[in-house]
Amino acid sequence: MSRNILRPIDRSLYIDIVQVLDAMRCFYQLKDDICVRRENDGCAIAFDPGSGAFVGLNSSATVLCDTLRKQATDIESLVDRLFDSPDCSLGSADRSRVASDVEIFLATIDKLGLLETVTPGKPFNLG
Repeated sequence: MSRNILRPIDRSLYIDIVQVLDAMRCFYQLKDDICVRRENDGCAIAFDPGSGAFVGLNSSATVLCDTLRKQATDIESLVDRLFDSPDCSLGSADRSRVASDVEIFLATIDKLGLLETVTPGKPFNLG
């Protein structure tokens, strides 16, 4: 005897799953007043003139900061950017490891007050 475990849901409770996932995804960008100074070796320094906080950036972190200055970006897009960048030599690096490193980098610059989280799109309606 087979039992059907899939049951139709009440239409009034239906939520577009894509809309929910987009609302839950975090987007990041550098704060407007952050200065990024590039050096000839591909490295850079990100500096907040208001607080004096700064961080040295290797070539991969420089690529991330350049991306974060141009637009609000999610972690997946930042990882894609690193793999696509000629300034980074990730080769056959493990994608999940790179994503973890990006999260650590974002947490570091967030603690320094260089980063802001951006809310994407419109909030979804549950009712």
